[in-house]
Amino acid sequence: PGGLQIPFPKFGAPTYIQDFVKNNNTTADLILSVNVNKIGIKLIQPDTSKFDYVDSLWIYISTKTKPEILAAYKYGVPKGVKDIPADVVNQDIKDYFKEDSIYYTVKGHYNNWPDSNTKLQLYGTFKVKASPVKTSN
Repeated sequence: PGGLQIPFPKFGAPTYIQDFVKNNNTTADLILSVNVNKIGIKLIQPDTSKFDYVDSLWIYISTKTKPEILAAYKYGVPKGVKDIPADVVNQDIKDYFKEDSIYYTVKGHYNNWPDSNTKLQLYGTFKVKASPVKTSN
């Protein structure tokens, strides 16, 4: 009870879809599914800070053409941690991954304010399933 639920500003990151298809001998049309494999948020600065000011987090993704959807969440963030690995929502985000950029929005339920010098790092990996391009002999 108490506290505020507010989002961090939305930010974008490249999907590197062109590199992925080239390096894996496939095309965007042959991507069968994409799921968030792992996602979380880590405190980078200040060195002594912990996530004691937040008790729940939600991580959303969107693109320029796709709406915001929940990708992961964490309820009951323990005190004294600098890294919050989130619980991933099991859903296919293939259409999001096929775009040039994905936008992330991190929302939290805060019981206090973080230090004004706080720097965070969002991290994650995707599990991509695709068919290879058929080569002719």
